[in-house]
Order: sequence, then C-alpha cells, then structure tokens
Amino acid sequence: MGHEGEHESTYIATPSSEGLVFRRQKHGHIVPNANAKNEKEILYHSNLQLPHTVHIEESFSSPRSAPPEFDMFAGVPGDKKRKQEEVVHDYNLPEMSTSSTGTLQFMDIKELPSNKTVVAPSNLISDTIKITMYSKPPVPLEELDSLIKGNMTCMRKNKVIESAERRDRKSVV
Repeated sequence: MGHEGEHESTYIATPSSEGLVFRRQKHGHIVPNANAKNEKEILYHSNLQLPHTVHIEESFSSPRSAPPEFDMFAGVPGDKKRKQEEVVHDYNLPEMSTSSTGTLQFMDIKELPSNKTVVAPSNLISDTIKITMYSKPPVPLEELDSLIKGNMTCMRKNKVIESAERRDRKSVV
C-alpha cells in the first residue's frame, strides 16, 4: 500500500556493476478499462552505500469506452429495457492522457576535514507548530437548504408515464 491505495506490483532486485538495481512495476489502475504505466528504478551504489539514482516513469490514458459490466441505468426509475432502446450513443469520449518521467541523481560527496566542525547558521530558527481544533460556527438549516437547492442540477427528466409515481397510481386504480 502507498498513498495511492492498494495495488498489485512486481518487485525485482538485480546485481549491477555498481551495486544493486531495484525495480517496481505496478499492474493495473484504480480506473477500470484505463491504460496505465508506473515503473520505478532505484540504483543502490555499493561503494557509496546509498541510493545513487532514482528513475520514475508514469503514464495514464483514460478509457474511451465503458467497461462491459457498466450499467448506466442502475438506480434510474422506469423501464430499463425501454430506456436502453431510446438512448442514442452518438458521442465519443475525449482522449485524455498524461505522462511524466523523472530522475533524481546523487552528484557528489564533499569530505569534511577532521579538524573542522559544523556550525549551525546564525539565522536558523527552531520553533514548534501547534495545530488546535476549532469549532465552525453553526449554519442555520434554512441557509443550508437554500445552498443545497441552489446547487442541484437536473441531468434528465423522466417522462411522466415512466415515473415511479405514475406506476404506483396505476397499480392502485
């Protein structure tokens, strides 16, 4: 696990002329049906006894179609079969992708003479950061109600004949 959540990865360590090379390759992505690549390589230098080079390659392309098991009518009231017949899919999802490559490389070691001591800079400040919990002022219910109603958007109106209210009336009559 990392900050990006659970994932499957392959880890490989191989010897090199300078030390060891550690490689990690992630498999899959949290977005189903997407194309993704995430690889990290760390070169550990035996003589320096530290990671010498870190190289990361990442790329992501969003899916251009929904996965086969996706049901766009799940939870929508009305006749599902009829809605599927009425809906026309004449649009293409836009192509969206990103990629990045980064390399971090250790450059040099500077030896400090044994008779020399390190002195902290005179302008170095040491302090403590304190985070205290604060209470938010209560918001009146009327104000919340108007905020919620003001941010509502109607995505699609069901025909009256398909509405749950109409179906319930038919079964009572």
